[in-house]
Amino acid sequence: MYPYFSSFPNSSYSSSIEDLSLRNNSLTSSMYRWLLPLTSNKLRSLSLTDNMLDGIPKYLGNLCSLEYLFFNNNSAAAKFPDFLKNLSGCTSLSLQWLFAQSSQFTGSLPDDIQQFTSLKALSLSKNQLKGTISKKLWELPKLNSLDLSENSLQGFPSSDFLLNLSYVEHIYLSSCKLGPRFPEWIQKLKNLTSLEIANNGISDTIPLEFWDAWPSQLTFLNLSSNNLSGKVPDLSSNFENNSVIDLSFNSFDGPITNVSSTVELLNLSRNKFSGRLSFLCEVVDGFLVILDLSHNFLSRQIPDCLWHFKELKVLNLEHNNLSGRLPASLGSMIKLEALDLYKNDFSEEFPLSVKNCTSLKSLNLGANKFSGNLPVWIGENLYGLYVLMLRSNNFSGSIPLQLCQLASLQILDLSVNHFHGTIPSCLSNLTIMVQQGFSQLQNLDPSNPLIRYSYNVDHVMIQWQGTEREFIRSNMKLLRSIDLSSNNLTGEIPYQITNLDQLIALNVSTNALIGKIPWNISQMKTLLTLDLSRNKISGEIPSTMSQMTWLNYLDVSDNSLSGRIPSSTQLQSFDPSRYEGNLGLCGPPLTKKCPGDEESGIQHIIGESEGEGEGVDELDVWFYIGGAIGFTVGFWIACGALLLNRRGRYAFFMFLDSFEDWVYVKVVVFIANLQKRPT
Repeated sequence: MYPYFSSFPNSSYSSSIEDLSLRNNSLTSSMYRWLLPLTSNKLRSLSLTDNMLDGIPKYLGNLCSLEYLFFNNNSAAAKFPDFLKNLSGCTSLSLQWLFAQSSQFTGSLPDDIQQFTSLKALSLSKNQLKGTISKKLWELPKLNSLDLSENSLQGFPSSDFLLNLSYVEHIYLSSCKLGPRFPEWIQKLKNLTSLEIANNGISDTIPLEFWDAWPSQLTFLNLSSNNLSGKVPDLSSNFENNSVIDLSFNSFDGPITNVSSTVELLNLSRNKFSGRLSFLCEVVDGFLVILDLSHNFLSRQIPDCLWHFKELKVLNLEHNNLSGRLPASLGSMIKLEALDLYKNDFSEEFPLSVKNCTSLKSLNLGANKFSGNLPVWIGENLYGLYVLMLRSNNFSGSIPLQLCQLASLQILDLSVNHFHGTIPSCLSNLTIMVQQGFSQLQNLDPSNPLIRYSYNVDHVMIQWQGTEREFIRSNMKLLRSIDLSSNNLTGEIPYQITNLDQLIALNVSTNALIGKIPWNISQMKTLLTLDLSRNKISGEIPSTMSQMTWLNYLDVSDNSLSGRIPSSTQLQSFDPSRYEGNLGLCGPPLTKKCPGDEESGIQHIIGESEGEGEGVDELDVWFYIGGAIGFTVGFWIACGALLLNRRGRYAFFMFLDSFEDWVYVKVVVFIANLQKRPT
């Protein structure tokens, strides 16, 4: 099955191997025999990451030269103390790096860990470890990096515990149980460069001494998803080049003070910061790549001093109180890929400064007061856009045909504006909506903090099936949506739009559209949401719509549709309100019956009173009467023949007896055969 292991049994060859990677090979524990010849060699590094291993055999503990062991992303489902026990022996003397993330380990961190006196880096994040952490862990003499994130461990050192951890540089303890007080012992780690204590239930203020503990040496600080409060002091002197600061999802307030020009990622979203953005003018020749200040109380205009943000790729200012027009210096950010200004108070016409941001992939100006016509250069200059969100503004004019040049566009939202004219038939040129599979939003390596945090800032709010829903990068890959609702659009729905056979959601409701539903709309087999309500669409619902089995939201209410609703499990499952307001529509799920439908009831046969038999003519009545008479006559003819003809009566009952015996034998044989079958 794995022929590439065939050379391993050569002991003279294997004894010379120092670094061995068996990563991502679907290895199981039964295949450890391939590693037997390596137990006497000089192996220094062994990677067993991304396999299906359920533990470490004891003989691997005899790899006396092993310094680096990578066991990430396996399915151990074993107790971590047993794992350590099998690694004991001479391995415990030399092992320096032990990485076993996401391997389903259970149990606790035992005292046995003190045997690994050479250990410098220990990473056990995303396992199922519980219990109290032994003090022996904190006494490891060379421990430099510790990652115990996303476990259920307790027993972190208290402020009165004398720590000899001056050499520790990296601490990652997210989703542990450090709260509710802020852990002051962290300030004793004088060589700290990376600290992550996110989601720890800390409801406290941060001591001022904390901010002064590591002047100009931090490269990574993540205090997010707690309930930290108070003001954040000047951060212009604490951080090294290309550093990351994440204070999001807390209750920090007051103005944002100076930030170091060395910061590469700054996430202060979902706090209570207020005031102006004047601190941006103090960041000169910075490294900033991602800036997220969303969901705060920031106000006034964006200062016109963005010339120095040459490296900025993501700018998220949504859900604030910013106003005025966008500064001209915005156009200097030529590497900008995502600009999110959703739900502010910006005004004026479509910002001309965006024209120079030719690297844009996501542009969200929704829920503001922008006005005027859409410029044609959107389709000519911003050709890489995959998200264009302009909903809830005051834009007017016609939809420019140049938008059809955005071949990568997968989310187009122009809803709740004042656009008029017809729907461009050239929307069928949006080629990403006719291609199967993922869009350009591919999975990226989350080990890079910049990429990992871009998942949080690169998102859109979409009106989805009547409610507003948030889509982030991880669930935007398959989303393809067009929303032109709540405008003044006229004319017919162009039949060419049905060529977008990978479209997921189409909403053209609340316009003045006329004509019929395109007859070939069933080509859109992946459509989940279709809203045509509150228009002037006429004609019948195409019968082929019964083939749209993926459709789980349909609204055609308040139009001028007529005829029978096509029969299908899907179309009859929707609430009747989705069809109401169409006087000519009939059939389930509506209670209105279509002409020609037969109505049940015995009064239709006997006509008890005038009007009760409406819809049943004389031919129907005579049909039922004739059928009843024919059955009665035939029944008595057969019975009379048997009574008067003795020979015939005898033959008939003999046939019934023999038929009964035949059925009985067949049933007995069938049951006997079933009992003989092995279970």
